[in-house]
Amino acid sequence: MSVEPTIQELSQVLEATSQYLLWVDGVGGYLVCLSHRVTLGRAAPDAAADIPLQADVSRHHATIQRDPEGYFLEAVRPVQVNGQPVEKVFLRSADRITLGGSCQVQFWQPVPLSASARLDVVSGHRFLHPVNAAVLMADTLVFGPAPRPT
Repeated sequence: MSVEPTIQELSQVLEATSQYLLWVDGVGGYLVCLSHRVTLGRAAPDAAADIPLQADVSRHHATIQRDPEGYFLEAVRPVQVNGQPVEKVFLRSADRITLGGSCQVQFWQPVPLSASARLDVVSGHRFLHPVNAAVLMADTLVFGPAPRPT
């Protein structure tokens, strides 16, 4: 029997891991991750992934890290970026990350110089938390109705 965690239980876990659930009226919910290093993995009671996914992936499937050059992904288990197997790769906006056989997450960075980024699940799987996306936050974060024209 599967038991869904309560919002209070989720909040206690998030407080201990430098993460917050953010709800913006009319926009949606976001898992805000403040750490420069986050792990992606299976949502399970015994798993400690920073970004838990309800998918057939390992408990710790990959790590995304922010450094002065940008974001890079390091695979722990099989990972593809834009259909190519990778072990370690710098991420660019719109990169599609496939964890395991079918869980796909898309990486978005508003502009190359932005220190914040966003992860959207695009394969029909879900985050454990009731959110639309995960935000990898650095110094600042700007929400808006649409991307600015270039």
